[in-house]
Formats: sequence, structure tokens, C-alpha cells
Amino acid sequence: MGDTTTEMTEIELQEKCKSIETFTRLVPTFSGNTSLTSLNLSWNNLNEQVAIMMADVLSSHPTLMKLNLGANNIGFQGAKAIADALCSNTILVDLNLKNNQIRREGTEVLAKALCLNTTLQRFNLSLNYIQDEGAEAIASMLLVNKTLCSLHLDFNAITNPGAQALANSIEHHPCLTELDLWYNRIADQGAEAFAKMLVVNPTLTHLDLYSSKITQTGTRALLDAVLQNSTLLSTNFQYDEEDENDQDMKKAIFQKTNTNKKQNQQYKTTISTLFYLFYQEMDQELLVSSLMKR
Repeated sequence: MGDTTTEMTEIELQEKCKSIETFTRLVPTFSGNTSLTSLNLSWNNLNEQVAIMMADVLSSHPTLMKLNLGANNIGFQGAKAIADALCSNTILVDLNLKNNQIRREGTEVLAKALCLNTTLQRFNLSLNYIQDEGAEAIASMLLVNKTLCSLHLDFNAITNPGAQALANSIEHHPCLTELDLWYNRIADQGAEAFAKMLVVNPTLTHLDLYSSKITQTGTRALLDAVLQNSTLLSTNFQYDEEDENDQDMKKAIFQKTNTNKKQNQQYKTTISTLFYLFYQEMDQELLVSSLMKR
């Protein structure tokens, strides 16, 4: 009977690897498991060594697609090691570096790496105090990177300049569907930049600006923009004072996003049906006819 650790596809070690010595002994297990697709090492509060060793694993691992290194104090040196690995890695699609004291400097090296990486789709950099400079580095990266679909930047002390840079870069991004910016310091100027983006953006389905410093002015701009958007399925933004008109607008937003959801589901149902017809080897003319009716 073979060693099961070399056959597992998912390994969960959240809060279970509390010393760097223990982690060091486990690294060969990760490297030698060519079936491994998902590895969770979050909340072990180690140091940059965990990222440096995992960067070595990423440089050659043939199957690892999801890596969670959240809450491990990897800092700048750990972020730099992961960035170096991302420059050549073509397997990883989901990377969580939440709560790692990466800050602006670490964000900048990661952003440069993601200008070269063409496979990562989901990136979580929340709780890293990246501030506006870090957000601007991410925004510049998004002008080049066309594969990211989900980006989490919560709790990062981002204000209007960072928000405006992000909104401008996302305006015509072909893939990004999810952007979380809750608990930042974005005010009305940032909100208005996101409102302008929402009017023309063709892909975003989820935007979270909850508990920023947006007043009624910024919120109304966002609400007006959502009413003109045909892809957004969920939004989250809040301010302290409301009046009756604002409640009416929020009801309109709820109805609009519900309409978008229904249209999105109809689209998925149509596509699923068409693929079913195709794989059942039905008449090609029927498939073409169905497509023409869309």
C-alpha cells in the first residue's frame, strides 16, 4: 500500500503547522506529491521562510493550482520569493496572501511578477496595508495582465488616489469579474471613479465597497451607474445617512441586479443546452440555427 500523503489532492494545514521546523520536515511531502492540487497553510504565523520554501515548490510542482499562505508573516522577503516563482509558474490559478505584512514594497514586486504571469486567476492581498502606492502598482499591473478574474484588496488603507487608479485600469479589463475593496478609506472621488467604470465595464459581476468613507453623493453616483450596467450581479456599499429617495434607489438596484442575474442564468442555460446538443451529435444545422436565434 502506497504512502497516502503522496496521493492526496488537497492538504489542509490551517493552524496545524506552528513551527518552521515542522514545516521544513513537511516540504518534501509537498514537493513529492504530484497529485497535489490544493494546499492550505494559512494561520500558522510562521515567517518569510515558509514563502521562500514554497516558492521553490512552485518553481517545479506540476499540479499545484491553489495555495493559501494567509497569516504567516511572510513580509517583503517572502513576497519577493513568491513573486520570483510567479514569473515562471504556469500552473497556479489561486493565490491567497492575506494578512502577511506585505505592504507597499511587497505589493510592487508581486505586481511586476503578475505582469509576466499568464495563469493566475484569483489573488487575495487583503489586510496587508498596501496603501495607495500598492493599489497603484496593482492598477498598473491590470493594464498588462489579462487573466485575473478575482481580486481581494480589503483592509488596505486605500484612499481616493488608489481607488481612482484601480477604477481606470479596470474600466476595459476583459476578465476581472470580482473586486473586493471593503473597509478601505475610499471617499466620494473614488466612488465616482468606480461609477464611471461601471457604466462601460463589460465583465465585472461583483463590487464591494462596504464601510468606506463614501457619502450620499458618491453612493448616488454608484447607484446611477449600476442602473446602466448589464453585468453586475451583486454590489455592497454603505453610508450613514439615508433619505426616502435613497431607499427607492436601493430598491431599484436590487431589482436591476436581479434582472442581470436572470439574464445571466438564461445565457448559461442556453449555452449549456447548445453544448448538450453538440455532444449528443445532433444535426449541425440545428446547432447553427439555435445560435442564430440568440
